[in-house]
Amino acid sequence: MPRQPLNYQQQACSCWITSVFNGLVYLLGNADKIPNIFARILYAMSSREGTYNEDAKYLITFITSHRALPIQCQIYEGQKVDGNLIKELLSANRVIVCDTLSGGHSVLLTKIEDDNILMFDPDWTNVTKNPVRVEGAFEASPESNFNVKVSLKHFESTDSKSRFSMGTVKSRFALAMWQEAQK
Repeated sequence: MPRQPLNYQQQACSCWITSVFNGLVYLLGNADKIPNIFARILYAMSSREGTYNEDAKYLITFITSHRALPIQCQIYEGQKVDGNLIKELLSANRVIVCDTLSGGHSVLLTKIEDDNILMFDPDWTNVTKNPVRVEGAFEASPESNFNVKVSLKHFESTDSKSRFSMGTVKSRFALAMWQEAQK
């Protein structure tokens, strides 16, 4: 069965929720493999202000303790979230839901190629804004299974205004997800 396309957010503040759901779809191959209770709980946690880190921690505890979903998760915060960690996790076939814009937005990191991160930004306007190419920093491509390719150096920067950089170190929040080994 072909891999299901990833989703764009439907509400202004649902980037984190949509990125987590996309991470599950990416790992499992299809949304049909995600029990309905998870989708309902994910979207119930969204608010007008987005998802708070404490709510996210509760949700991750629920996902990892529920044995019906073969997914493991680990949260990283602050100075632990840097280019080395991202490269290590992506190289180990993890996907990462990572905050950008100093906690103002969340994206799904899926792969690393050389020193470029392939990600899926759930905000369609971020992907289609001009310019879609910034030499040496990022390239938006809404027609592929990932929609942004960004240099690790740019993504790791503390520029809090760049839509494809993590921003300030103290506000960094990342969720690594991976599929458990089959028994």
